[in-house]
Amino acid sequence: MSYGENKAMEGTEREPFTTHETERRTLIEIEAAPGVGNTTHDRLPRWAVRRAGVEGAAGRANGRGPEEMLTNVGIRPAVDADAATIKSMVRAERVNPRNLHWPRFLVAEVGGRIVGVQQIRIHKGGTREVASRVVLPKFRRRGIGTDLLRAALVREHSTLYLQCNENWTPYYEQFGFRRVEPSELPADLRREHRIARVVVALRSLFVRRKLSVVPMKRDA
Repeated sequence: MSYGENKAMEGTEREPFTTHETERRTLIEIEAAPGVGNTTHDRLPRWAVRRAGVEGAAGRANGRGPEEMLTNVGIRPAVDADAATIKSMVRAERVNPRNLHWPRFLVAEVGGRIVGVQQIRIHKGGTREVASRVVLPKFRRRGIGTDLLRAALVREHSTLYLQCNENWTPYYEQFGFRRVEPSELPADLRREHRIARVVVALRSLFVRRKLSVVPMKRDA
């Protein structure tokens, strides 16, 4: 899906929901340290998420190469130097390219390489939306999109919204999101939702399958 925010439809869209997520994840550590400085970005906590991956004989038995045997996934706030990579990843997925402000992004790294991104988009009226999540193709189905979402939810204490495809609603419900009617959306997000519905309807004609944009909300 190319517009409608989360793979939260963007990027994670290709990382299927599974009820065995907890079983697949052998270790998650989230550590916080106070930020420093005067900018909004600097005042945010710095998060590190490390996940033990598939190693040794088990990885070889599954035919995974060294790049796919994830032994350490780090999640951190984006920095200025990440801006070009973030834009490139989002645009390569043909997702909504607007409002890509790097200070609002988290990035996932493997071996110092950015393999996933996600932001909390702040709309004109202050509405906060989980958006712009993209994971590089060869690193999908490894739980990286879920790591990004978990890290964002730990640091966010305000009401959050997202827009996703119909078949993704069960996935987000386990994180406390619930479906809402478009009429229940704040005015600044309602306009974006109308645009998304038009774009997705047009895209449905090209992919020859029904796509939808479902708004969801997670209360503070």
